[in-house]
Amino acid sequence: MVWDPTVDGGQRNGPDIVVAADGLGTKSHSVVLGYPTRAVSTGYCVDRAAYPVSVLKDSPVLLKAIAELGRPQWRMYNGDRCHIVVCITKDRVAINSTHADDGTATESWSTGVTPEQMAAALPNLERWDPLLVKAIKNTPPDNIVRWKLCLRNPQPKWTSATGRVVQVGNAAHSLLPTSANGAAMALEDSISLAECLGLGEKEGAAVATRVTDGGHAFLFYGKWLWQHNAENYAAANFEAARQSIELGSVFKNTNLPRGHVFEDWTML
Repeated sequence: MVWDPTVDGGQRNGPDIVVAADGLGTKSHSVVLGYPTRAVSTGYCVDRAAYPVSVLKDSPVLLKAIAELGRPQWRMYNGDRCHIVVCITKDRVAINSTHADDGTATESWSTGVTPEQMAAALPNLERWDPLLVKAIKNTPPDNIVRWKLCLRNPQPKWTSATGRVVQVGNAAHSLLPTSANGAAMALEDSISLAECLGLGEKEGAAVATRVTDGGHAFLFYGKWLWQHNAENYAAANFEAARQSIELGSVFKNTNLPRGHVFEDWTML
């Protein structure tokens, strides 16, 4: 969707900031980095499906498990070049099946496959948990999306030179898909950006986006991460980070392991 800034009376209002939250296939790289870049396939894809329990038929093993649930249940399965997560609740069944891409996956939420195709992607299907097999075979037609899993190398910045375009989520940092951390980081991006924009206010919006870029560029597992509060960190460090941009003063990011010095690296 393209936003038309024209309002009643013919007046045109331009935005202060453009937030590129358009995912892995973002069109913002030519502005932020100065050149377009494409994501590279990992060789894997994921089949995703969710449906209400009411559609289940001829599945006593699955219906019995649902009837005995005390709380929602996650089941994880590992196989040869594949892994599957099944979530069952009193109301819904959800399936995420990651497996080698046979060439049918695309970077599109409209690429659908049948339950039979989803099942065929798992080797030796008859040897898997009967509950998993029934969960797949009972999936309603036209309810499964096959999504190509891709990645890009880390990039040096997420904000344009003017600070008017800022990337968040997979547009900024496409994590290894199997790390299962993309949604959490996208939320942290958004929280940090919102806090910085609030502190920078309208006249300082372009600086605020550059502050958030430098404020959470390093993320590694550890106490400093899982006790990290993105909103509080942005609020506490906003002024020092802004002065480093405007006045050239030294700002040291503390949201990283003690003694760590960042160096460029690649995944490809």
